[in-house]
Amino acid sequence: MKKHIDSIKLKIGTYIDRSNIISDIFINYYLKFFNHSEFHFLILDKNFDGVSDYLKTKGFSEDSFEMVKNSHIGVPVLLDKQNSFVDHFISKGFITIYVDIDEILYHTDLRNYIINNDSDFITPKGVVIIPDITENIINKDDKILNQRSFCVFDDEYHSKVTVLKSNYTWGGGRHNKNGNKISDDIFLIDIGKCCPIIMVNNNIISNNLYSKSTDRYSMTDEKKINDILNGWRNSLTKLPTYITDSKLF
Repeated sequence: MKKHIDSIKLKIGTYIDRSNIISDIFINYYLKFFNHSEFHFLILDKNFDGVSDYLKTKGFSEDSFEMVKNSHIGVPVLLDKQNSFVDHFISKGFITIYVDIDEILYHTDLRNYIINNDSDFITPKGVVIIPDITENIINKDDKILNQRSFCVFDDEYHSKVTVLKSNYTWGGGRHNKNGNKISDDIFLIDIGKCCPIIMVNNNIISNNLYSKSTDRYSMTDEKKINDILNGWRNSLTKLPTYITDSKLF
């Protein structure tokens, strides 16, 4: 029996430090399934005003904003805030969803899937969209699924406990699954590596926003970034038609 939708409270959280094509895709996708009031943004203090103004243009209010300090991208500095987000909203009776700004929790009926799933935790399959060498740079005016056809399935690092109905403590990178079953009918899609130019531009911004960063978040040499992508290309497979046919992002 389906649950009474009106009795369900949902809260989706993410960390955001800039506005760009990735944040636009994130917002456009998740607004297909969640109301504005159901979002909670952890916003980098250094760029709080700029990001807040951007989010307001997307229809969000200050009630959804939380300022956080972070000086080092690429290490689990935010882990306490991420765990606190879950603890806080679960204690108030919410089903919580937490994703990175470049992660698409993919299901064609995402809201109802979450509401009608009886598990305490939903751990989607991990998918990383990687550009084939024959594919062009991303056109921001077109959907990614019109421009990308390949991916790598990776459950070790890109499958994460993402939907939580009970208390849970993540470790660094939120990679620990604690024995939870990985679902095969919902996907966590990483779009952060979908285009080398986007990666370069993101890293240029990161170098301005953070005093410290790991190599993959700081390198701005396109050749080095393509070398990283070439490592992923050794395992490329076609994106499932279940994902590509929907054109949801």
